[in-house]
Amino acid sequence: MDDLNKHDPKTAYDIAKKIIHGRWYSGEPDVLRDPEVAFLYARNIIKGRWPEAERVIADNPETAFKYAKEIIKGRWPEAEPRIMRDPLWACTYAIEILHAEWPEAEQRIEQDPQAIYLYAKELKRSRWIQAEPMLKRNLEWAIMYAKEFFDGRWPEIESSIAEKPRWIVFYARMCARGRIPEMEETIIKDKKLLGQYMQIVVEKTHERESKIELEIMHDTISKDPSSIQYFDNPPKEIQSLALSLDPKVYVLIKNPDEEFMQQYKRAEHWKKFFR
Repeated sequence: MDDLNKHDPKTAYDIAKKIIHGRWYSGEPDVLRDPEVAFLYARNIIKGRWPEAERVIADNPETAFKYAKEIIKGRWPEAEPRIMRDPLWACTYAIEILHAEWPEAEQRIEQDPQAIYLYAKELKRSRWIQAEPMLKRNLEWAIMYAKEFFDGRWPEIESSIAEKPRWIVFYARMCARGRIPEMEETIIKDKKLLGQYMQIVVEKTHERESKIELEIMHDTISKDPSSIQYFDNPPKEIQSLALSLDPKVYVLIKNPDEEFMQQYKRAEHWKKFFR
């Protein structure tokens, strides 16, 4: 087999593992061309440290972390400068290898919202105010951070959430204790997400869904009567509210109550609109 032509790293590894069932010295130069394959070779074939491969393995933050965790089973100081190049792997190294804050890496960790959240949650165990401006750029991790460190909502991120129905639902689920009225004008425009939002509010407040829906209708239509167009079968009281605020929304009402609408048309103050 020593006479075989040059192999790609994975093929050389597979020959050692599946055919030779041990080290294949002639194939190791091929294995050394790929950090991930070199790590696998050290773990599964050599079953321990492989000094000749450590420079290659250390050059990749992910494989350097895995080598420290699974082979060295502790700190690997020589690889730390390279691990620091990747915010998430630097954070993971601090959590799983150092089990402590890693001040030298924090400037890099601050560049990734997920890493900020994990580092604050697992190591600082408190708000990381210095890193919050970067964190706010990613709504998923900002909301997770708010759930972890705020007793409820985080007003500073709400302007970024307010026009995005999917994130309103996620924020309601993670952080709110009930309705978020100031965001409902957005959420009512998506029936599926509105249903999810109402279910979350019901679970958190233990109110009836019909009551929650009526409150949402009332509050959103009070701000903007034209929002009645987003509701199917609005009850008479809601139709009345919308029409009292703006009679022109008559054409926007879905499935109007015909008897009620006829009464409205006959009313004196409607004559100028229905002639």
